[in-house]
Amino acid sequence: MEPIEFGRYRLIRRIAAGGMAQIFLAVQRGPHGFEKVAVLKVILPELCTNDDFVQMFLDEARIAANLDHNNVVRVYDFGEIGGRYYLAMEHLPGEDLASILQATRKAKRYLPIEIAADFIIGAATGLHFAHELKDPKGKPMNIVHRDVSPSNVLVTYHGTVKLVDFGIARAESNITKTAAGTLKGKVAYVSPEQAMGEAIDRRSDIFALGVVLHELLTSARMFRRDSDLATLQAVATGPINPPSALRPDVPAALDAIVLKALSRDLAHRYATAADFADALAGFLMSQGYARSERKLAEFMSSTFDAERRDAKLLISQAAAADGGPVLKTPSQLQHLPSHLSPLRSHPTLDSIPIAQLPKSRAPLFGALATIAALAMATTFLALRSPPAPQVVTVIELPSPPPKPEPAPAPPPVLAEPLPLPPPEPAVAPPPVVAVAEPKSRPKPAAKARGQLTLDTSPYTEVFLNGKKLGDTPLVNLPLPAGLQVLQLVNDDKKIRRSIEVEILPGKTVVKKLKL
Repeated sequence: MEPIEFGRYRLIRRIAAGGMAQIFLAVQRGPHGFEKVAVLKVILPELCTNDDFVQMFLDEARIAANLDHNNVVRVYDFGEIGGRYYLAMEHLPGEDLASILQATRKAKRYLPIEIAADFIIGAATGLHFAHELKDPKGKPMNIVHRDVSPSNVLVTYHGTVKLVDFGIARAESNITKTAAGTLKGKVAYVSPEQAMGEAIDRRSDIFALGVVLHELLTSARMFRRDSDLATLQAVATGPINPPSALRPDVPAALDAIVLKALSRDLAHRYATAADFADALAGFLMSQGYARSERKLAEFMSSTFDAERRDAKLLISQAAAADGGPVLKTPSQLQHLPSHLSPLRSHPTLDSIPIAQLPKSRAPLFGALATIAALAMATTFLALRSPPAPQVVTVIELPSPPPKPEPAPAPPPVLAEPLPLPPPEPAVAPPPVVAVAEPKSRPKPAAKARGQLTLDTSPYTEVFLNGKKLGDTPLVNLPLPAGLQVLQLVNDDKKIRRSIEVEILPGKTVVKKLKL
């Protein structure tokens, strides 16, 4: 069959697919033989009619359009083709910090101290650019990334550090706002104020970047625990030890820099990412280390095998020529290993099956297209997939005291809850049927409400009347009083189960299930 044509783009292969979008390696074509390799993030057709989700995608595009910096992945095109919204971004041959950590752990060695600090300086520089960004009228946009993690920092084989994935970034200009009572990001890298549902600013990103630096130096997950609840508790109140406690060769000066970035007291944390970067640069100078992209490129070449590196560099040079079902390229793309071969089996974009990638609580690397889509776009050949960005109901931690519940109605979970994605054909589990509500009916009288705290082992997605409430654990989730029938779904474990829960007015019902 002929290759897939999508406007002025020719889709070479699908990189990833999730419940909200698909990511494609593509070639942008122009007049007189102009061709450029790109990565496309395309909304799934069934979501293009969801106004809330489309608005979220527009928010992402609006932020990304302003992020033109050497340490931030560039998004250079946004549009709509045949009712499908898309973002086009640069393709970057490299590895994310998650894959770099995986490689060093596999080799049973630490990441060199100077290299780790150099990586973070690049990420902090890109972060400071985003934090300082102003709109065309000169008003600060007050962007907060909110998902700084190893899978969202890329290092190219040319030695450039790039911050990726502003898909859940918050800016004051956003039309869609994050509902109170929800938390966005990977829970092991959120700041204490973010974990407790408090107001956040750029210093929240600085804390997260401090966690990443600690992990690069020690090869250990700083706050990760057996459950999201325990992880958030550790972020808020757990011990914060200097890197030298796990790696004695870390100098005391670097310990002090890391601990300042990880201060729970906002007044003692670095005020800006630039201050963080400057402190690290001063440390490197004291060690006699001169920063250069060449050093980072040499480190990357020594860490990953030549076949992997050359394959990624080859894709950057790829072009799509007319003339047949096999996409021939000047860079001999057709001779890549089979897992990198071009996509050539689907005549139209809409015919591409929506592959639901498995979710996991383990630290897998690569990307789900839901929120880590930009990270996947630039690191789609990574050894593993990154953790799916989680939307977690804010947990009331013992310190500081919990805030009073707002009244009368609870906030919704992130944006418009989405219906269940279709199950894999091979498994064919029974679908969860969404209960359609009439478009026009009188507003019901206010009902009494209670709360539900629910945890399951293994984790599950939780649905009420076909609408997703979130992933377990759910803590203090407001629900109408009365008997509620919840659907628990984990396609990876082939779990689809309904449970009845009696919600008591003004009470919190706690359930813990082993499925």
